[in-house]
Amino acid sequence: MKHLNTSLCILLLSLFCGAEDKKGLAWQTGMLVDQSVTLEDAGCAGNVCGGTYHRTHYAITAEGKLYIANRTGARLNISVNTPIKFAVSGNTLYLMDDKGKQHDCHLEQVRDDEKKPAVEGGPGAVSTVEADALIALVSTPDGGDITVDDAFVGNAPAKLKLKPGKHTIKITKVGYKDWTREMTALAGSEVTLTATLEKLN
Repeated sequence: MKHLNTSLCILLLSLFCGAEDKKGLAWQTGMLVDQSVTLEDAGCAGNVCGGTYHRTHYAITAEGKLYIANRTGARLNISVNTPIKFAVSGNTLYLMDDKGKQHDCHLEQVRDDEKKPAVEGGPGAVSTVEADALIALVSTPDGGDITVDDAFVGNAPAKLKLKPGKHTIKITKVGYKDWTREMTALAGSEVTLTATLEKLN
């Protein structure tokens, strides 16, 4: 009985401390302005290579500040250009998804939000940098090699960030015909491409 009481006290103490940690976070509401996924190379150590993994990048604006963070893994259940709850503690940025679940990210930097009002054409007009296009690329079957303009960028499925303009996207997989799509990426657009690979005879 004494052992049971001790275990119960330890459990209650750990739950209490955990609750305090969550209460200690100062939650804010900001605007999620970017949520993009990149495929990254895990690198090699000796003769062992780690392959590739997904990293999701986040940018949040709040009260004149821009918070930039990332986490390993696919996109969370949150939408771009919508309000989001977040908290910062040291080098960690906590995000709350649409279901109220908290996710920790690595906080890369916090800087002043440099948005400037648009200036219409005329002498001395301010030019703005066009936003990248986001391309969600999925294939059946998955795992094919993706090249954009003849440069390897990862394996399907993937989310690509392309500069505005014309691009050639190709997926190749052993035993299947190459899939190619030429497209014009529009600034700030989000497009989903589905590639169905045909088996070779």
